[in-house]
Amino acid sequence: MDEKIGCVWGVVGLIFIVAILWVGGNQRTEMTFTPPGTENLSGQVQFEETLNARHWLGGLIKGQQPDLQLVMGKHLRPGDQLTRLTIITKHTFWDFFLAVITIGIYTPVTVNVQGSIARPG
Repeated sequence: MDEKIGCVWGVVGLIFIVAILWVGGNQRTEMTFTPPGTENLSGQVQFEETLNARHWLGGLIKGQQPDLQLVMGKHLRPGDQLTRLTIITKHTFWDFFLAVITIGIYTPVTVNVQGSIARPG
């Protein structure tokens, strides 16, 4: 009887791991902004930042959000022009894992900010 219970828990654990991997790779939202007239500017520099958004109670209560102005301030200098900005929010394996471990009390989301900047030559 104990062997059957151990086998059942092993199968449940395997299903749980597969579910975490599937959700961690597929649950994402992407938004891209390209200002008009900036597509053909030369001397573009790429940047990327990974941040965390903190939510509570399954996402019902917003916690600390990433400061996009701080991110942009790190990369934009006076005279630079933003040519593309992409914001991707996704639930990674670790985000989902933390949500499960805390029984949904703490539910983080990974925010990836990517972009390109035209620097005057």
